[in-house]
Amino acid sequence: MSTALPSPRGSSEVERGDVAEVVALGNALTELFNALEMSQSAYAVRIHRDKSTVSRFLRGKKVASQDFVDRLVREVERRRGTSVKPEARRRLDQLRLAAVKVTDPAAYELEVLRAEMERSHREVDRLARQQEALHLLLERREAEFRAVQGELAQVQQDWREEVALRVRREDGFVGGERASLAEEVARLRADLAEATALRARAEQRCEDLEQRVREMEEELAAREIDAPGALPLPVLQERLKALWEEGKSQEAGRELTEAAQGRSVGELVELVSWLDLRGDLVRRNRLAEEVAHTRTVEVVAAFGTALMEVRTRRNPRRRRGTPSALDCLVDGACAVMSPADLVTLHRHWERAGQSQSRRSPLQDEVPQRLLNGARPADVAAEVFDLLGPGDESVLHVMHRDRAAPLSGGMLIALVPRLIERGNTELARTCCRVLGTRSKRLLEGWRAIPAWGELALAETDESQIRAFVLMAADQLSAELLAYLFIALVEPRIEYSRKQQEDAERFFQLCVAALYASGRISDVLAVLDEGGFPETKDKLPAKLREALLTYRP
Repeated sequence: MSTALPSPRGSSEVERGDVAEVVALGNALTELFNALEMSQSAYAVRIHRDKSTVSRFLRGKKVASQDFVDRLVREVERRRGTSVKPEARRRLDQLRLAAVKVTDPAAYELEVLRAEMERSHREVDRLARQQEALHLLLERREAEFRAVQGELAQVQQDWREEVALRVRREDGFVGGERASLAEEVARLRADLAEATALRARAEQRCEDLEQRVREMEEELAAREIDAPGALPLPVLQERLKALWEEGKSQEAGRELTEAAQGRSVGELVELVSWLDLRGDLVRRNRLAEEVAHTRTVEVVAAFGTALMEVRTRRNPRRRRGTPSALDCLVDGACAVMSPADLVTLHRHWERAGQSQSRRSPLQDEVPQRLLNGARPADVAAEVFDLLGPGDESVLHVMHRDRAAPLSGGMLIALVPRLIERGNTELARTCCRVLGTRSKRLLEGWRAIPAWGELALAETDESQIRAFVLMAADQLSAELLAYLFIALVEPRIEYSRKQQEDAERFFQLCVAALYASGRISDVLAVLDEGGFPETKDKLPAKLREALLTYRP
């Protein structure tokens, strides 16, 4: 049965900067931060943190998280081109532990246990290497001992008188060497037994520490609502209203940031609903973004599921052009999470959707954002590769027809990356979707998005060639012609540089089309006609470009 955790000191003490240990940590971090030669606001943008949080860490108003300290050290090392001195790094860790000790004893105890556990793991690794080295040395010495034994037996077989004297001399030498080797073998066996016992004890120590860490983490998680300095939610709401009425928006913003970083999912949903009722949509959405940027993927997943349930129950009318808190949560998560975390988030929401009688929109949120260009194509390709070629949500998003079409530029950039990863089935799907979408856009008299410009920003010549060859292999002559018509359409609002980039991309595509051997098929479709009248100049322009192209 675990003992009760000591009560942490209130956050108000930290906020006033009355805790000397927190101030000392802030001063040390500020000294290190100054080496970056940049503003706190710019640094906050770089690390996806609220600038007020960065300011409070550096001014000693709040204990900096370990992630913040580690990231700052890495940024300074990158800036200087050299590593931070070990003694300076140790001093930072000591200052942070001292600050945590006085502001949150429970968290301090947990961090000390984790550090001890890490040291135990390192000791186990060291003993494992020592054990392996002793095994190898013992094997060599036993082999030498056997060789000396064999040599002595061979010499003793020669009974000739001339050799007898040499035998007596060598017997004394070899016998001494044999005795020495025997002693060393016995010593090595004893050392090996001792190392094995030490390793077993160290491994048991690691297991005990891991169990204590797990118990403490569970206990801390159980008292999440009673986090250090957390006010009851109604009290926090009254405090926020008072701060806004007094014009103290920055202080209120810090309170909301702290709420996003530490409140339970249930309280966060209540806070979002309260801000929604107040009509404070900007702060509501900022709160959701902060949750996405600072909380674990499990918390973000649970928060998103809860927001969807609330939205479904209330069935509110969305204000045109105004993103919801859920939109901002998903956008924030897709902007900063690693590919592995995005896959985990998608799986969480996929399971939540499977538990309902009808398909949940949450199942499509991550793939939709990635296919619309929320992250570079490399990241999107890695996520889709981790999800697998047959993921239903990815295919569902690709094939459904929405008012806001998928980014064709992203699909173009995805194709070669998926091919490189061996995910050719999804690459083929991307090509087929591009073909049908091009036809729909042209037949619907819609303006073609800037696919070429977007794709060129993320693809090189070899990747463009791989995309066109795949499209030529997968699309009918008609859809291939529609795709190239979409790529050739001019955009009036382009700058000169954008027009040049789009033209360069188109020329690279034409070169690859020649290499595919489908040029005659496309020309035959163009000669047949039948394209929308409002787009009648585009087929002619494409035909001219194909006929006049010279490799």
